[in-house]
Amino acid sequence: MSYIEKTLSDGEKIISSSTFHWWYTTRIFVFSIFFILIGVIALNSSSFEQDSLSVFFGSVFIVFTPVVGLLYYIVALILKKTTEQVLTTKRIFLKTGLIRRDTDELLKEKVETISINQSFIGRILDFGDVEFTGTGGIKIKFVFVKNPTLVKKTYEQ
Repeated sequence: MSYIEKTLSDGEKIISSSTFHWWYTTRIFVFSIFFILIGVIALNSSSFEQDSLSVFFGSVFIVFTPVVGLLYYIVALILKKTTEQVLTTKRIFLKTGLIRRDTDELLKEKVETISINQSFIGRILDFGDVEFTGTGGIKIKFVFVKNPTLVKKTYEQ
């Protein structure tokens, strides 16, 4: 049972639970491969003699990229598994944290605007951020949401 399910009030039901898009973790591997390729290119940049700078940077990219990529991937998985982005019949709810827990809630009737932010890749792969702004400037942002337009439609119905 999730934290949000434990805190639902009487008569409150979950309308939508937004999960992270698959690109959230896949991008780490894509960028790691990109930096490893840069390292390989730096090592093979000069056909007759390699200068020490290209050898150094090529070696650094090839050795450290997988280590940093793996650490970043583990952190991203923990964040992905410990984040709950939920719309209920009464409120918008965001919970983050593994050991330390941070929660943000916004009553539905207090929402003034809903913004969708999508990058170029987000438009192609259909993911983005949905930001709910309430009275007094309070903001709750759902990140890497699959089909952000559907989340907005679901809220508005």
